[in-house]
Amino acid sequence: VSQSRYCGGYSDAIKAKTQYPNATLILNVLDIPEHLPNLYDIIRQYKVDLRHADQITCISQTVKGQIKKYLDLDSHVIYNPSKDIKPLNLHKDIDVLMVGRVNDPNKRVHLAYDLWSQRDVNIHFVGSEYPGFGKYHGLVDDDTLNKLYSRSKYVFAFGKVEGIGLQIPEAILANSIPIALIDCPASCEFCPSEFLAEPKVDSIIDTIRWCERNPVAVQTILSKFAEKYKHQFDKNTIAQNIIETCNL
Repeated sequence: VSQSRYCGGYSDAIKAKTQYPNATLILNVLDIPEHLPNLYDIIRQYKVDLRHADQITCISQTVKGQIKKYLDLDSHVIYNPSKDIKPLNLHKDIDVLMVGRVNDPNKRVHLAYDLWSQRDVNIHFVGSEYPGFGKYHGLVDDDTLNKLYSRSKYVFAFGKVEGIGLQIPEAILANSIPIALIDCPASCEFCPSEFLAEPKVDSIIDTIRWCERNPVAVQTILSKFAEKYKHQFDKNTIAQNIIETCNL
């Protein structure tokens, strides 16, 4: 199994296939970055690489649709594992957490900045880039990340083009509320509809206010989706899905 051409895995896996011709070569697609200017160069390379695969897998129905649209290839959805996040029942002293490379324009951190600059909002960031405002933690270990998720009331997932946006299931598994944007197909796939907002500050505030006015409904939604994602992203479930889907 090779995870993505971006981490060099495809070339290594294709080379290994020549050494072990009876092995099943599974190439997994994380996403097709529709927002990048060199999209069609990337697609051409995907076409070269994926022709070697015995099975093509991907991480969401959104990416499955991208593969069909841009490559006219069929693929199997195998959900990638999230971090081992669990609820820790910590005091919710962080208003908002954002995780990842937030300075990527695709992540639309400017919406969080607008909210932070207009209102008294306590925003924390985890990842390889400091956005220039809020509390920045840098890169953290998994235990610290779990604690930060569990301390957060809301987790903003503002990416416009995502393969999956793991912050959404991870937030839910930590009993925090993900706020995602409705123009991102992957967010619509993984985020409860009640927690989706338009990509503008007023709509984000309206969504947060709805959550604050309806705590019982929010907890019911979080519990329902936590059970779903606890099974869906379990590593044993993922391994079994690979075995069954690819007839290993």
